[in-house]
Amino acid sequence: TTDFWVIAHDNSTNYLAYLVTENGVQTTPVISGGGVNVSGSIYNAIGYLKLSSGGNRLASAFKFLNLVEIGNFDNKTGKVSNLQVIPSVNTAYGIEFSPDNTKLYSTDYFDQKLFQFDISSGNITSIINSKSIIYTSTSALSAIQLGPDGKIYVSRDAHGQMGVINKPNQSGNLCNY
Repeated sequence: TTDFWVIAHDNSTNYLAYLVTENGVQTTPVISGGGVNVSGSIYNAIGYLKLSSGGNRLASAFKFLNLVEIGNFDNKTGKVSNLQVIPSVNTAYGIEFSPDNTKLYSTDYFDQKLFQFDISSGNITSIINSKSIIYTSTSALSAIQLGPDGKIYVSRDAHGQMGVINKPNQSGNLCNY
């Protein structure tokens, strides 16, 4: 059998991880503190939360806090650790890891940009400095999702077409948006 974790961020600084097994959902979560404080306005919590395909990295986009949070996830215990903030991602909304877990992509909803960060070093200064604009749209960019074909699909609101990152493991424009 395969177990799953359902992960959420509460309205303070905690990540909550619920284990789902063949016997059901464990209703007592594993609580990990130290995350971004989203208390106050309900809008502070808007944005996606994703695990890397390897199951060991976590990223959260916080649209109205204008930032992305990245950390480690222990898929055996459900603990989140080493949380770090990537600031100045205005209206961060969609978030996704490359298949090889070396890149992190984020959409900027209102400024209509798609960003790539190189997260391979694990050093937050290097990650922040690696920020590159992969695409600037004429419509809002929202959800992004890694597909089973290894490509990342980008929702383009009111546009009628999806965007595609064809080679998401590659750096910068070599990712072939």
